[in-house]
Amino acid sequence: MLFLRNGTSFVSLYIPAGDPVQKHMALLASELSGAESIKSRQTRQSVLAAITSTREMLKLYKNTPPNGLCLFCGIILQEDGKSEKKMKIPLEPFKPINVFAYKC
Repeated sequence: MLFLRNGTSFVSLYIPAGDPVQKHMALLASELSGAESIKSRQTRQSVLAAITSTREMLKLYKNTPPNGLCLFCGIILQEDGKSEKKMKIPLEPFKPINVFAYKC
């Protein structure tokens, strides 16, 4: 079982089929600049790392895949409760997704 680390450190991004990648790059850039004002140092660094990882993964796509795209990025706490692992998971759904969603 995997657990999220204390503080916000995980991004989920669901992009519908046909949506331009650049639109979502702009959203993440906006979120990145907004995250700079988070007061907690640990939370700020975690959020910035998760958003930056998501942007790096999204740069690998010129166009949204035919069924859309789901990206999951962040840092998770391992079962031992001490070690952490950086996760980057891009998924191309087997059925088209129609709804945009962004959670951090």
